[in-house]
Amino acid sequence: MPSTIRIKRAKTASLERFHPWVFSGALVDSNLNEIGDGEVVEVVAEDGRTFGMGVYSRGASIAVRMLHFGAYTVPDLAFWQEKIRTAFAVRQTVLLRDEQTTNCFRLIHGEGDGVPGLIIDLYGSVAVVQCHILGIYAMRQVVAEALMSALPFVQCVYDKSASSLHGNTAPINGILAGTPQNSGIVIENGLQFEVNWEEGQKTGFFLDQRDNRQLLKHYTEDKVVLNAFCYTGGFSVYALAGGAKMVHSVDISEKAVHLCNTNVGLNGYDNSQHEGYVADVLKFLQAPPTTYEVLVVDPP
Repeated sequence: MPSTIRIKRAKTASLERFHPWVFSGALVDSNLNEIGDGEVVEVVAEDGRTFGMGVYSRGASIAVRMLHFGAYTVPDLAFWQEKIRTAFAVRQTVLLRDEQTTNCFRLIHGEGDGVPGLIIDLYGSVAVVQCHILGIYAMRQVVAEALMSALPFVQCVYDKSASSLHGNTAPINGILAGTPQNSGIVIENGLQFEVNWEEGQKTGFFLDQRDNRQLLKHYTEDKVVLNAFCYTGGFSVYALAGGAKMVHSVDISEKAVHLCNTNVGLNGYDNSQHEGYVADVLKFLQAPPTTYEVLVVDPP
């Protein structure tokens, strides 16, 4: 049987509205010392009403993150398969995935998909998992199994929780399931990008900027464009796809600029239309090589 966490009478309103967070001040503390950090718990009111199931984080302000509302449900393989299928169906509804135009996107976005503490990004046939709380991290293997069984096109699941999970654990990034791959070429809005999920920032590519990158195309025709803090050149490629006359990409990281140049080349553009600079952006802007008509500034 799971451990039970009780909620004070005056603190149940948010759970009754299906808010996924339970703050530490809402807990009846009579048995909390017996519950392990990251343990899956049943959440109930003092009067015995059941709210659902969640993950306990000892000592945290957000003490419980709810994974399910209603009767207690075991977070087993079937549970995770259903979560993943539901999230994928939403993405299909909004036409995010199409092998011909876009095969990289965020599959699980924490609370937005009913899974607080979990991020899953899809890059073609690779799923990159990032856990933000211990309880989710403890379930990462069953999450990986669920990914590969619920979505047959997923051939590799990579865990990248080392930078996102804090506390007493010391996670090491690595393959959870499938055939090892450390990078690959993906498609976004018909454009190609090489993504390195092992060494890249976040899960490898800033998928949340997809619509902003697409929007940039409307402003770059026949323009000279600067992409400051370019990272791997997403905005640079879109600027060129929008008909830019010239694009300069600047980043202090030599690896980032190299990958930016690679991505520019993947999409058929050459040095006559693009130049990458390894430089501190603020110093670069003190004496820029030309005058820019469109600037993209996305600092870390």
